[in-house]
Amino acid sequence: MISPEELQQSLKHFTSTDNYYRHLLSIRHTDGIQYLAQEAQCYWLIDVIASHQTKKLLADQMLKDFQLWLFVAACNHKPSGSQTRNFLAQINCN
Repeated sequence: MISPEELQQSLKHFTSTDNYYRHLLSIRHTDGIQYLAQEAQCYWLIDVIASHQTKKLLADQMLKDFQLWLFVAACNHKPSGSQTRNFLAQINCN
């Protein structure tokens, strides 16, 4: 696994994609997300995003085709289960 600084620097180079990767729950992600998942060993992050794709959310054609997600992490802070759920509710597109 590479350092967070190296990962952040590497991710700046992903400005488009040549491939789309299909998740088990039928969402697709780009080369940059695949790189992030491999290098940071965080395939769970794709699982979290896929699990929040509700019928209501996907009824919007624009959100069905394309979404941007912003994640903010606090250094040296591990949220409890309820804090994690609240965080995910804040970033959900509802």
